[in-house]
Amino acid sequence: MAGDGLRPPLIRSKVQIPPLAHLLSRPRLLRFLHENIHRKLLLICAGPGYGKTSLLVDFARSTELPVCWYTLDPSDRDPVVFLDYLIEAIRVRFPAFGQRTRAALYAGGIVDLRSLVGIFLNELAEEIPEYLVLVLDEYQAVEEEEAVNQVVDLLLQFLPEQIHLVIASRSVPPLSIIRLVTYGEVAGLGSDSLRFTLEETRELLERNFRLHLSDEELQELVEESEGWVTAIVLGMQATWQGLLGFLAGWQGPKERIYVYLASEVIRYLPPDLQRFLEQISVLERLDPAFCDALLERNDSARLLELLERRNLFLIPLAGGGYRFHGLFREYLLEQARKDWEGFVRLHRRAAELWRASGNEGQAVEHLLQAQAYDEAAAAIEHQAQPLFEAGRLRTLRRWVEALPEGACLARPRLLLFLGKALLKLGRGQEAREILLRAEEALAQTGDLAGWMQAVADRSTLERLEGNYGEALRLAREVLPRATAGDLQALVDLHRTIGICLHAQGDMAGAERHLRLALEYSLTSSGPYNQALAYQDLGVCLRAQGRMREAEEAYQQALERWQRIGSPGPLANTLNNLAMGPFLRGDLSEARVLLEQALEAARASLSPWLQALVQASLGDLYRDLGALSAARQAYEEGLLQARQARHAPLIAYLLDAQGNLARRQGAFDEARRLLDEAQEAAGASQSSRAQVQVSVGWLEVAQGRPEAALGSFEEAAGLLERCGERLQLLRAWLGQSLALDRLGRKKGAQAVLARAVALAKEMGVCEPFLAEKELLLPVLRRAPQKAGNAFLARLLDRLASRPPSRESPAGRELPPLRIFALGPGRVFRGEEPIGLKAWGARRARELFFYLFFHSPVRKQEIGLALWPDRDPDRVTSSFHATLYRARRATGAPLVTFREDRYHWVHPDTWCDVVEFERLLGEAERLPESDPRKLGLLEQALSLYRGDFLEDLDSEWCILRREELAGRRLQVWLKLGQLYLQHENWQRAEEAFLRALEIDNLREEAYRGLMECYLRSGERARAIQTYRRCRRLLARELHIAPSEETEALYRTIAHKPR
Repeated sequence: MAGDGLRPPLIRSKVQIPPLAHLLSRPRLLRFLHENIHRKLLLICAGPGYGKTSLLVDFARSTELPVCWYTLDPSDRDPVVFLDYLIEAIRVRFPAFGQRTRAALYAGGIVDLRSLVGIFLNELAEEIPEYLVLVLDEYQAVEEEEAVNQVVDLLLQFLPEQIHLVIASRSVPPLSIIRLVTYGEVAGLGSDSLRFTLEETRELLERNFRLHLSDEELQELVEESEGWVTAIVLGMQATWQGLLGFLAGWQGPKERIYVYLASEVIRYLPPDLQRFLEQISVLERLDPAFCDALLERNDSARLLELLERRNLFLIPLAGGGYRFHGLFREYLLEQARKDWEGFVRLHRRAAELWRASGNEGQAVEHLLQAQAYDEAAAAIEHQAQPLFEAGRLRTLRRWVEALPEGACLARPRLLLFLGKALLKLGRGQEAREILLRAEEALAQTGDLAGWMQAVADRSTLERLEGNYGEALRLAREVLPRATAGDLQALVDLHRTIGICLHAQGDMAGAERHLRLALEYSLTSSGPYNQALAYQDLGVCLRAQGRMREAEEAYQQALERWQRIGSPGPLANTLNNLAMGPFLRGDLSEARVLLEQALEAARASLSPWLQALVQASLGDLYRDLGALSAARQAYEEGLLQARQARHAPLIAYLLDAQGNLARRQGAFDEARRLLDEAQEAAGASQSSRAQVQVSVGWLEVAQGRPEAALGSFEEAAGLLERCGERLQLLRAWLGQSLALDRLGRKKGAQAVLARAVALAKEMGVCEPFLAEKELLLPVLRRAPQKAGNAFLARLLDRLASRPPSRESPAGRELPPLRIFALGPGRVFRGEEPIGLKAWGARRARELFFYLFFHSPVRKQEIGLALWPDRDPDRVTSSFHATLYRARRATGAPLVTFREDRYHWVHPDTWCDVVEFERLLGEAERLPESDPRKLGLLEQALSLYRGDFLEDLDSEWCILRREELAGRRLQVWLKLGQLYLQHENWQRAEEAFLRALEIDNLREEAYRGLMECYLRSGERARAIQTYRRCRRLLARELHIAPSEETEALYRTIAHKPR
């Protein structure tokens, strides 16, 4: 990497918000941006002239958030230059930013691109204290540069939460955004949204050009231009009024506006230059040497330079060469196609040149454009296997689907590979239809090996969708016809049979077929099938409790996936490897492996793999005691598993959620989830047995040990027959607990002894950790036989592992202590969070509002905290403020689900919550219970001032009045209790405190009167009555109530 002396000069105008004048504001689009700016990525994608830049400039001027701007051009295709401009864009608003990243950029020597992005991201997280919007305008200028796209992909994957990216481009950038879509972190505007409406067009013409058209003329113009009015404004300002008049007055059919513009440009060029433009339009990138070879001339460089000087829709590219403006090229291609024979000849010639240079992919593209389908089909068939193995599934799909049906039927292996690609892409129904067509065509052509592979792939599809019976039927039907030469089909068929038998509980049969799949794969040269076979065998061995053998198989698979470099299978194997330390109870080692697995799964963009790793992470967080993190992982995993339509994983995640709900005491929810899990398990005996075990644990938790015992015994019998020893261990543990709860201690200890022996044999302790609160008492009563070191170690481990408060990120969240009675105060652990740490007063208020109103809708938050702000601007203000609150507390605070924000911090204490808890506990006790007095006194000791007395928002005032009313009631209740205990002094104090809150409260006056009467101070009782009567008359113009008068009469007539 070059030193600083070779650093390219930076053009400041590229990192400044364009100073556009006469902007036409478009409120409907601005509203969308404001409402969605909290997402990690906003995409604004449409052709030129739709107002993308103008819209974003208007947004930048209207928002309170800091906006950093970067206008890209082809020179930014170098990732180092790209990063340098990113830094400079941020420095416009934050001048001290970027020193560390720039030092790495220009330090000399080779620096890994991923490391550079890591330094940049760390600097963003540490140095940018505010919500920030980063706009990348004209992204199409660099979208063909893979390295730049990799940088942006890394940014999107790891951006700090306060940084949000807006990309404006003429097409959807080739970025890996499926994960963002899954998590709802991306939104966008396309051409349909950006087209000018009739009213927007009217305002533009009248304001900028003083041109008034009728509704009919406007409607016609909008329809004719397809809303692309601003392109003409920007490109033809000098002739715009005449052009509009021409279009508005034209009575015949109108051509598209861009065709008019292109034809106006072309007709003034010499015929030879016109012909040159039409011919080279068949090329996406215009390299002078390639153009010379294509056209058999030697002046392409001169002509291209001439066109560039005339600014004729040529865009220069970094490193030399050009490309056409997209719309202009489209027009040129239309003209070139008029000479169809010449057009086909040019594409065929381009294909020959690309093939000669070794670029088979470009050759296919030109053959398809020439509609030379027979040649294209032959070329695609030749490349299908390498493309499939390289994971270029979308290219393979696009090419085959571009062929006519006849070309595919003539080469039916194209249909086979299309079906395989669709299967890998998760397009199950489409894959099934294509594979059925492939089977028929391959059978008709006598291609037995191809037909067998198509059936094998279809059986794989049925297996992946949980249709084990159909998958087995297909695989067993075709397997006898396979020969030793059909290696790939043999591997796939034995894999499918093995996995289906595993699901049905036949472990011995499953292992036999999976070992055959491994044996056949080892005879082939490629590591791909070998890695799959080792991985499947590892899963089967682990289910049987043969942990050491399983880990050896996983290690063999891992070595091969690392050699291949494919992130998806790598994620799967890392996940399986993590299960070894996880089951042994080494959660730290398991976490490291699972975090690597999650990164690889996200890189693969596979919903199934991400769901698989999220399921494992959920189990890990559950055993760490981080139940909120576990729930989030399970929910995200279930969403992805449903997207992948992976039935076994859906069943597993529903079962896991049911167990989590049971641990949290939500028994009805747990029952519902386990019912759904049973339904999702379908025909899988092992999955159904696993859910049956979970039902047993739920019965135990609900105090129904007899029902639980039945569930455990039924599941244990099935699991023992299936050879599912790990789940069998879980069933035996539950069975021992149920027997213990039924008082059958001897039977409980016998089953527990079997479970401990099995755990020792397998070398696992995780099933004990997962249910340790329930199992620990039973284990402690187990006979401590001499030499049973495993049980002793297990007891020590269970006793020494208190529930953890670890967050998903792996750091322990300190408790939050909230004091809202009096001036608001928040403590993070023992450390108070000062006013400066909040960054803004509103962030502190939002923190309190979210805590006291969770769950709450965003609209309610806006009305409470920003009542005077336009609703479309509330979203950006809310998320910027929420970020400040999270930054101040160092905690996630809330999550958004079911259209509401829910408080999620796992350890929050609040004086208001404690005050209300103590009152509720006291209210449930009878008057005679001596604890009632202590609870009320304890509650009042928390009341050190009115609710958030340093805030004056309406929502605070309403809650303040409510709590003050409850405080008054507590003083009155205390007074009555003190009277019952004949504690006259404390009773008097309580009623006087009540009158300090409300000096017109007759109940307090009556309490004082009774207190004085019973303590022998009759005169003070009468004096209290007279004070009450005087205040009521003066303030409310009323007399005391009959109850007060009756008490007074009793006092007045009582003998002295």
